[in-house]
Amino acid sequence: MAYKYDKTPITGELNEFGPVRLHKVDETRMEEFWDAVVREYHAFYGCANLTGDLTIPDSVTSVGGEAFRACPGFNGRLRVSVIDEMPPDRQKVDTFIVDEDYRDRLNAFIRKQVTEGRQVYIVCPAVDPVDQKEEDEGNVVAFDYGYDAEKISQGTLPLKSAVEFAAELQENVFPDLNIGFIHGKLKGAEKESIMRSFADNELNILVSTTVIEVGVNVPNATLMIVENAERFGLSQLHQLRGRVGRGKHKSYCILVSDSKNAVSLERLNVMKATSNGYKIAEKDLELRGPGDFFPSQSGEARQHGGYKFKVASMIDDMSVMTNAVEAAHSVIEVDSALELPEHKPMLDAVMHVFEVNEQTFN
Repeated sequence: MAYKYDKTPITGELNEFGPVRLHKVDETRMEEFWDAVVREYHAFYGCANLTGDLTIPDSVTSVGGEAFRACPGFNGRLRVSVIDEMPPDRQKVDTFIVDEDYRDRLNAFIRKQVTEGRQVYIVCPAVDPVDQKEEDEGNVVAFDYGYDAEKISQGTLPLKSAVEFAAELQENVFPDLNIGFIHGKLKGAEKESIMRSFADNELNILVSTTVIEVGVNVPNATLMIVENAERFGLSQLHQLRGRVGRGKHKSYCILVSDSKNAVSLERLNVMKATSNGYKIAEKDLELRGPGDFFPSQSGEARQHGGYKFKVASMIDDMSVMTNAVEAAHSVIEVDSALELPEHKPMLDAVMHVFEVNEQTFN
Protein backbone atom coordinates (compact mmCIF):
# COMPACT_ATOMS: atom_id res chain seq x y z
CA MET A 1 0.00 0.00 0.00
CA ALA A 2 1.33 3.41 -0.92
CA TYR A 3 -0.57 6.61 -0.45
CA LYS A 4 0.07 10.18 -1.41
CA TYR A 5 -0.06 12.88 1.23
CA ASP A 6 0.45 16.48 0.17
CA LYS A 7 0.34 19.77 2.10
CA THR A 8 -3.33 19.39 3.01
CA PRO A 9 -4.86 18.18 6.26
CA ILE A 10 -5.60 14.47 6.41
CA THR A 11 -9.29 13.64 6.49
CA GLY A 12 -8.90 9.88 6.65
CA GLU A 13 -9.52 9.47 2.92
CA LEU A 14 -6.32 8.37 1.23
CA ASN A 15 -5.59 8.45 -2.50
CA GLU A 16 -3.72 5.60 -4.19
CA PHE A 17 -1.54 7.78 -6.41
CA GLY A 18 2.00 7.03 -5.35
CA PRO A 19 4.44 6.78 -2.46
CA VAL A 20 3.93 8.45 0.87
CA ARG A 21 5.16 12.04 0.86
CA LEU A 22 5.31 13.89 4.14
CA HIS A 23 5.90 17.65 4.18
CA LYS A 24 6.79 18.93 7.66
CA VAL A 25 3.91 17.09 9.29
CA ASP A 26 3.05 18.30 12.79
CA GLU A 27 2.35 15.84 15.59
CA THR A 28 -1.43 15.95 15.23
CA ARG A 29 -1.35 15.30 11.50
CA MET A 30 1.19 12.50 11.92
CA GLU A 31 -1.09 10.82 14.44
CA GLU A 32 -4.04 11.14 12.05
CA PHE A 33 -1.95 9.85 9.18
CA TRP A 34 -0.65 6.84 11.10
CA ASP A 35 -4.14 5.98 12.32
CA ALA A 36 -5.44 6.13 8.75
CA VAL A 37 -2.61 3.88 7.48
CA VAL A 38 -3.24 1.29 10.21
CA ARG A 39 -7.00 1.32 9.61
CA GLU A 40 -6.48 0.97 5.85
CA TYR A 41 -4.08 -1.93 6.38
CA HIS A 42 -6.61 -3.77 8.49
CA ALA A 43 -9.42 -3.09 6.03
CA PHE A 44 -7.21 -4.25 3.15
CA TYR A 45 -6.25 -7.53 4.81
CA GLY A 46 -9.54 -8.18 6.52
CA CYS A 47 -8.00 -8.08 10.01
CA ALA A 48 -9.77 -7.48 13.28
CA ASN A 49 -9.50 -4.13 15.00
CA LEU A 50 -6.16 -3.29 16.54
CA THR A 51 -5.62 -3.63 20.26
CA GLY A 52 -2.78 -2.59 22.51
CA ASP A 53 -0.45 0.37 22.49
CA LEU A 54 0.65 1.73 19.10
CA THR A 55 3.74 3.89 18.88
CA ILE A 56 3.35 6.68 16.32
CA PRO A 57 6.49 7.01 14.18
CA ASP A 58 8.13 10.32 13.32
CA SER A 59 8.16 9.39 9.65
CA VAL A 60 6.91 6.64 7.37
CA THR A 61 8.78 5.38 4.31
CA SER A 62 7.17 2.93 1.90
CA VAL A 63 9.60 0.87 -0.19
CA GLY A 64 9.41 -2.10 -2.51
CA GLY A 65 11.61 -4.38 -4.59
CA GLU A 66 15.28 -4.66 -3.77
CA ALA A 67 15.05 -1.47 -1.68
CA PHE A 68 13.55 -3.61 1.08
CA ARG A 69 16.70 -5.71 1.33
CA ALA A 70 18.92 -2.64 1.59
CA CYS A 71 16.92 -0.89 4.32
CA PRO A 72 18.12 -2.70 7.45
CA GLY A 73 21.81 -2.63 6.55
CA PHE A 74 22.20 0.66 4.73
CA ASN A 75 19.62 2.87 6.37
CA GLY A 76 20.12 1.88 9.97
CA ARG A 77 17.78 4.55 11.32
CA LEU A 78 14.76 2.75 9.88
CA ARG A 79 12.80 0.07 11.64
CA VAL A 80 11.44 -2.27 9.00
CA SER A 81 7.95 -3.75 9.12
CA VAL A 82 7.33 -6.52 6.59
CA ILE A 83 3.89 -7.15 5.09
CA ASP A 84 4.21 -10.72 3.88
CA GLU A 85 0.54 -11.66 3.67
CA MET A 86 -1.61 -11.87 0.58
CA PRO A 87 -4.96 -10.06 0.66
CA PRO A 88 -7.92 -12.39 1.32
CA ASP A 89 -9.31 -14.30 -1.68
CA ARG A 90 -6.25 -13.53 -3.81
CA GLN A 91 -5.57 -16.39 -6.24
CA LYS A 92 -2.22 -18.02 -6.97
CA VAL A 93 -1.17 -17.18 -10.53
CA ASP A 94 0.46 -19.97 -12.55
CA THR A 95 3.37 -18.66 -14.63
CA PHE A 96 4.72 -20.07 -17.88
CA ILE A 97 7.55 -19.16 -20.24
CA VAL A 98 6.98 -19.71 -23.97
CA ASP A 99 8.49 -18.58 -27.26
CA GLU A 100 6.96 -17.64 -30.61
CA ASP A 101 6.54 -21.30 -31.53
CA TYR A 102 3.66 -21.37 -29.05
CA ARG A 103 1.81 -18.43 -30.66
CA ASP A 104 -1.06 -20.48 -32.10
CA ARG A 105 -1.58 -22.33 -28.82
CA LEU A 106 -1.40 -19.03 -26.95
CA ASN A 107 -4.05 -17.48 -29.17
CA ALA A 108 -6.25 -20.54 -28.63
CA PHE A 109 -5.84 -20.12 -24.86
CA ILE A 110 -6.79 -16.43 -25.11
CA ARG A 111 -9.98 -17.39 -26.94
CA LYS A 112 -10.75 -20.07 -24.34
CA GLN A 113 -10.47 -17.51 -21.53
CA VAL A 114 -12.71 -15.04 -23.36
CA THR A 115 -15.25 -17.75 -24.22
CA GLU A 116 -15.49 -18.54 -20.50
CA GLY A 117 -16.29 -14.88 -19.85
CA ARG A 118 -12.85 -13.83 -18.65
CA GLN A 119 -10.65 -10.95 -19.86
CA VAL A 120 -7.02 -10.72 -20.97
CA TYR A 121 -4.12 -8.26 -20.60
CA ILE A 122 -1.35 -8.23 -23.20
CA VAL A 123 1.64 -6.05 -22.30
CA CYS A 124 4.13 -4.84 -24.93
CA PRO A 125 7.46 -3.04 -24.36
CA ALA A 126 6.85 -0.40 -27.04
CA VAL A 127 4.08 2.08 -27.79
CA ASP A 128 4.52 2.35 -31.57
CA PRO A 129 6.78 0.57 -34.05
CA VAL A 130 10.13 2.32 -33.72
CA ASP A 131 13.66 2.13 -34.95
CA GLN A 132 15.91 0.84 -32.17
CA LYS A 133 17.87 4.10 -32.33
CA GLU A 134 14.79 5.90 -31.04
CA GLU A 135 14.61 4.00 -27.76
CA ASP A 136 16.09 6.82 -25.72
CA GLU A 137 13.06 8.98 -26.55
CA GLY A 138 10.98 7.05 -24.04
CA ASN A 139 8.91 5.06 -26.54
CA VAL A 140 10.26 1.70 -25.41
CA VAL A 141 10.89 -0.02 -22.10
CA ALA A 142 14.54 0.71 -21.25
CA PHE A 143 17.18 -1.96 -21.75
CA ASP A 144 17.37 -4.26 -18.78
CA TYR A 145 20.56 -5.84 -17.47
CA GLY A 146 21.52 -9.03 -19.26
CA TYR A 147 19.43 -8.06 -22.25
CA ASP A 148 20.20 -9.34 -25.75
CA ALA A 149 21.17 -5.93 -27.15
CA GLU A 150 23.18 -7.35 -30.05
CA LYS A 151 20.33 -9.58 -31.22
CA ILE A 152 17.89 -6.69 -31.07
CA SER A 153 20.17 -4.57 -33.23
CA GLN A 154 20.28 -7.40 -35.76
CA GLY A 155 16.49 -7.60 -35.79
CA THR A 156 16.25 -11.19 -34.55
CA LEU A 157 14.21 -10.20 -31.48
CA PRO A 158 11.62 -7.77 -32.89
CA LEU A 159 9.68 -5.73 -30.39
CA LYS A 160 5.92 -5.91 -30.05
CA SER A 161 4.33 -2.46 -29.93
CA ALA A 162 0.96 -1.91 -28.27
CA VAL A 163 -0.67 0.08 -31.08
CA GLU A 164 0.48 -2.17 -33.92
CA PHE A 165 -0.11 -5.45 -32.06
CA ALA A 166 -3.63 -4.41 -31.01
CA ALA A 167 -4.46 -3.65 -34.64
CA GLU A 168 -3.00 -6.98 -35.79
CA LEU A 169 -5.00 -8.94 -33.23
CA GLN A 170 -8.24 -7.12 -34.09
CA GLU A 171 -7.87 -7.44 -37.85
CA ASN A 172 -6.26 -10.86 -38.29
CA VAL A 173 -6.59 -12.96 -35.14
CA PHE A 174 -9.70 -12.01 -33.14
CA PRO A 175 -11.92 -9.94 -35.46
CA ASP A 176 -15.00 -10.99 -33.47
CA LEU A 177 -13.64 -9.78 -30.12
CA ASN A 178 -13.47 -6.29 -28.63
CA ILE A 179 -9.83 -5.23 -28.30
CA GLY A 180 -8.53 -1.96 -26.90
CA PHE A 181 -5.10 -0.50 -26.28
CA ILE A 182 -3.72 1.90 -23.72
CA HIS A 183 -0.34 3.54 -23.19
CA GLY A 184 1.22 6.48 -21.38
CA LYS A 185 1.06 8.85 -24.35
CA LEU A 186 -2.73 8.94 -24.28
CA LYS A 187 -4.45 11.80 -22.49
CA GLY A 188 -5.74 11.15 -19.01
CA ALA A 189 -9.40 11.17 -20.06
CA GLU A 190 -8.70 8.67 -22.84
CA LYS A 191 -6.88 6.31 -20.49
CA GLU A 192 -9.64 6.57 -17.92
CA SER A 193 -12.31 5.84 -20.55
CA ILE A 194 -10.43 2.78 -21.85
CA MET A 195 -9.83 1.39 -18.37
CA ARG A 196 -13.48 1.93 -17.49
CA SER A 197 -14.53 0.00 -20.59
CA PHE A 198 -12.22 -2.85 -19.62
CA ALA A 199 -13.41 -2.83 -16.01
CA ASP A 200 -17.03 -2.96 -17.26
CA ASN A 201 -16.20 -5.99 -19.44
CA GLU A 202 -16.87 -4.07 -22.65
CA LEU A 203 -13.39 -5.04 -23.86
CA ASN A 204 -12.28 -8.66 -24.05
CA ILE A 205 -8.57 -7.92 -24.50
CA LEU A 206 -6.55 -4.91 -23.41
CA VAL A 207 -3.19 -4.40 -25.11
CA SER A 208 -1.01 -2.12 -23.04
CA THR A 209 2.41 -0.90 -22.08
CA THR A 210 3.48 -0.91 -18.43
CA VAL A 211 1.03 1.90 -17.72
CA ILE A 212 -1.13 -0.80 -16.07
CA GLU A 213 1.74 -1.95 -13.84
CA VAL A 214 0.12 -0.61 -10.66
CA GLY A 215 -3.22 0.76 -9.51
CA VAL A 216 -5.41 -1.42 -11.77
CA ASN A 217 -7.96 -3.82 -10.29
CA VAL A 218 -10.15 -5.87 -12.65
CA PRO A 219 -11.07 -9.14 -10.87
CA ASN A 220 -12.51 -10.66 -14.06
CA ALA A 221 -9.11 -10.48 -15.83
CA THR A 222 -7.46 -13.89 -15.54
CA LEU A 223 -4.68 -13.89 -18.13
CA MET A 224 -1.60 -11.67 -18.25
CA ILE A 225 0.61 -12.05 -21.33
CA VAL A 226 3.93 -10.18 -21.40
CA GLU A 227 5.47 -9.89 -24.85
CA ASN A 228 9.27 -9.59 -25.14
CA ALA A 229 9.40 -10.50 -21.47
CA GLU A 230 13.21 -10.33 -21.50
CA ARG A 231 12.83 -6.54 -21.81
CA PHE A 232 11.35 -6.21 -18.32
CA GLY A 233 12.95 -6.31 -14.89
CA LEU A 234 11.82 -8.68 -12.17
CA SER A 235 9.99 -5.98 -10.24
CA GLN A 236 8.04 -4.98 -13.37
CA LEU A 237 7.14 -8.58 -14.16
CA HIS A 238 6.04 -9.16 -10.57
CA GLN A 239 3.84 -6.05 -10.63
CA LEU A 240 2.34 -6.99 -13.99
CA ARG A 241 1.55 -10.51 -12.81
CA GLY A 242 -0.21 -8.94 -9.84
CA ARG A 243 -2.86 -7.48 -12.15
CA VAL A 244 -4.49 -10.93 -12.41
CA GLY A 245 -5.51 -13.40 -9.73
CA ARG A 246 -7.68 -10.78 -8.07
CA GLY A 247 -10.99 -12.58 -8.41
CA LYS A 248 -12.43 -16.05 -7.82
CA HIS A 249 -11.26 -17.49 -11.15
CA LYS A 250 -8.01 -19.34 -11.84
CA SER A 251 -5.42 -16.97 -13.33
CA TYR A 252 -2.32 -17.28 -15.48
CA CYS A 253 0.75 -15.26 -16.45
CA ILE A 254 2.52 -16.14 -19.70
CA LEU A 255 5.95 -14.66 -20.43
CA VAL A 256 6.73 -14.66 -24.15
CA SER A 257 10.41 -14.50 -25.10
CA ASP A 258 12.75 -15.82 -27.77
CA SER A 259 15.78 -14.73 -25.78
CA LYS A 260 18.66 -17.16 -25.38
CA ASN A 261 20.61 -14.90 -23.03
CA ALA A 262 21.51 -16.79 -19.83
CA VAL A 263 20.84 -13.89 -17.45
CA SER A 264 17.52 -13.05 -19.10
CA LEU A 265 16.39 -16.65 -18.90
CA GLU A 266 17.48 -16.92 -15.28
CA ARG A 267 15.40 -13.86 -14.48
CA LEU A 268 12.32 -15.26 -16.23
CA ASN A 269 12.70 -18.59 -14.46
CA VAL A 270 12.63 -16.78 -11.12
CA MET A 271 9.13 -15.60 -12.02
CA LYS A 272 8.14 -19.15 -12.91
CA ALA A 273 9.57 -20.60 -9.70
CA THR A 274 8.06 -18.26 -7.10
CA SER A 275 5.37 -15.69 -6.46
CA ASN A 276 7.00 -14.52 -3.22
CA GLY A 277 7.80 -10.84 -3.70
CA TYR A 278 10.65 -10.91 -1.19
CA LYS A 279 12.38 -13.85 -2.84
CA ILE A 280 11.98 -12.09 -6.19
CA ALA A 281 13.45 -8.92 -4.70
CA GLU A 282 16.43 -10.85 -3.31
CA LYS A 283 17.13 -12.43 -6.68
CA ASP A 284 16.75 -9.07 -8.39
CA LEU A 285 19.27 -7.59 -5.97
CA GLU A 286 21.62 -10.51 -6.57
CA LEU A 287 21.44 -10.15 -10.36
CA ARG A 288 21.38 -6.38 -10.62
CA GLY A 289 23.34 -5.17 -7.64
CA PRO A 290 21.92 -2.30 -5.57
CA GLY A 291 23.35 0.55 -7.64
CA ASP A 292 24.72 3.67 -5.99
CA PHE A 293 23.39 4.68 -2.58
CA PHE A 294 25.05 8.08 -3.04
CA PRO A 295 25.57 10.04 -6.27
CA SER A 296 28.99 10.80 -7.66
CA GLN A 297 30.51 14.28 -7.67
CA SER A 298 28.81 14.88 -11.01
CA GLY A 299 25.45 13.99 -9.47
CA GLU A 300 25.09 10.70 -11.36
CA ALA A 301 23.95 7.51 -9.65
CA ARG A 302 23.84 4.06 -11.17
CA GLN A 303 20.57 2.16 -10.95
CA HIS A 304 22.29 -1.22 -10.74
CA GLY A 305 25.72 -2.71 -10.11
CA GLY A 306 28.08 -1.47 -7.42
CA TYR A 307 28.85 -2.64 -3.89
CA LYS A 308 30.74 -5.76 -4.83
CA PHE A 309 32.05 -6.89 -1.46
CA LYS A 310 35.19 -9.02 -1.32
CA VAL A 311 33.70 -11.48 1.17
CA ALA A 312 30.22 -10.47 2.34
CA SER A 313 26.97 -10.96 0.48
CA MET A 314 24.12 -8.47 0.67
CA ILE A 315 21.70 -11.41 0.41
CA ASP A 316 23.21 -13.93 2.83
CA ASP A 317 24.94 -11.66 5.33
CA MET A 318 22.32 -9.02 6.08
CA SER A 319 22.49 -9.92 9.79
CA VAL A 320 26.20 -9.03 9.79
CA MET A 321 25.38 -5.65 8.25
CA THR A 322 22.64 -5.09 10.80
CA ASN A 323 25.15 -5.84 13.58
CA ALA A 324 27.54 -3.36 11.98
CA VAL A 325 24.83 -0.69 12.04
CA GLU A 326 24.23 -1.34 15.74
CA ALA A 327 27.97 -1.14 16.43
CA ALA A 328 28.14 2.15 14.51
CA HIS A 329 25.29 3.54 16.61
CA SER A 330 27.16 2.68 19.80
CA VAL A 331 30.17 4.62 18.54
CA ILE A 332 28.15 7.62 17.36
CA GLU A 333 26.44 7.89 20.74
CA VAL A 334 29.75 8.70 22.42
CA ASP A 335 31.64 10.34 19.54
CA SER A 336 29.33 11.58 16.79
CA ALA A 337 32.13 13.36 14.87
CA LEU A 338 34.66 10.51 15.29
CA GLU A 339 37.11 12.92 16.89
CA LEU A 340 38.59 10.58 19.50
CA PRO A 341 42.04 9.18 18.61
CA GLU A 342 40.82 5.59 18.72
CA HIS A 343 38.15 6.43 16.15
CA LYS A 344 40.46 8.10 13.63
CA PRO A 345 40.86 4.89 11.55
CA MET A 346 37.07 4.77 11.24
CA LEU A 347 36.94 8.39 10.11
CA ASP A 348 39.69 7.80 7.55
CA ALA A 349 37.83 4.79 6.20
CA VAL A 350 34.57 6.74 5.88
CA MET A 351 36.29 9.64 4.15
CA HIS A 352 37.97 7.24 1.76
CA VAL A 353 34.64 5.73 0.70
CA PHE A 354 32.57 8.93 0.65
CA GLU A 355 34.37 12.02 -0.52
CA VAL A 356 32.67 15.13 0.89
CA ASN A 357 31.05 17.22 -1.83
CA GLU A 358 28.53 20.00 -1.36
CA GLN A 359 26.75 19.05 -4.59
CA THR A 360 25.88 15.50 -3.49
CA PHE A 361 24.08 13.77 -0.63
CA ASN A 362 27.41 12.56 0.80
